[in-house]
This record gives sequence, structure tokens and C-alpha cells, in this order.
Amino acid sequence: MSTLVVVKDRQLCPVPIRGVFTLPTEDASVKCRCPAACEGMLLPSIPLEARAFQLYAYEMQTKLIEQQRTRGRELSGDIRLHGPFPSYEFNRHLVDINASLWAEAARPDKNGDEHPELALDAVFERDAFSPYSDYVYMATFLGYEYVDRQSVTGGLPLL
Repeated sequence: MSTLVVVKDRQLCPVPIRGVFTLPTEDASVKCRCPAACEGMLLPSIPLEARAFQLYAYEMQTKLIEQQRTRGRELSGDIRLHGPFPSYEFNRHLVDINASLWAEAARPDKNGDEHPELALDAVFERDAFSPYSDYVYMATFLGYEYVDRQSVTGGLPLL
């Protein structure tokens, strides 16, 4: 079987992106109106009293934009900041997706039943008393549609 890569005229389309940064709770000095109807904060509108926070937020925003640029996406519009929220503390809770834990949970037993409860070690809730807070960036980037890959049978062999 040959694989044919079909590249059509790719269109730019909006790609909603979320970015998260974590900092100690005592440094989380700026708050938006979440969970009420909130459009988020723009970084230039942060008060001067929170200048250290604003500079750190600009640094994280620049990293987000650069990360998306390497993926071929360009910022379209504003980046809005939401938070603070109790932190998920991902650095402490990360689980490797290649760990045997996932394979064991998906492997059927002799009766054909799967046991997702074996993966409960990877499930956690936010700690309301966490010493860290998370802020979430919400932005729309423009990116190209993905290339479709189709398998074809028959026809002339590819040389």
C-alpha cells in the first residue's frame, strides 16, 4: 500500500490557545472578575503598584507568543489574562504518558474488562490551600490547517 500526501490550498484559521503560568500566592497581586462574565485583563491596564507582576506577566506572554510562532502561528488580537486560581502544581503532579500505569489501566483482564481505576494515581484536584496560584492566558492565533494524509491502494507504483 502506498501513502499519498495530499496538500490542498491551506487556509489560515483561528486557533484558540491557552497558556498557564504559576507563581507563589503572595505574588499573585492582580485579580480579574472570574468566574463572573469576565473578558480578562490586558497587561497594560495592570496598576503601577503591581509593576513586578506586570513585568513577569509580560515575560510569560512573550514566551507564549514565541512558542506559538515556532509552530507557525501568529497572534491575532489581544492576549487576555485571567486569574488567580488555585494552582494545579503541575511540576509536582506530572505523570509520564508512556508510564506503565496507563497500559495497565487499558489492558483488559481475562473477562475482557478494563480497569481505569488503576490510573487513579494520576488524578488529582486543585489544592485550595496551595502555596501557588495559576494565571491563564487566553488568545487567538492564526495558523494553517493541517495537511491530510491518505492511504491509497492500486494505481501505478510510486518510484
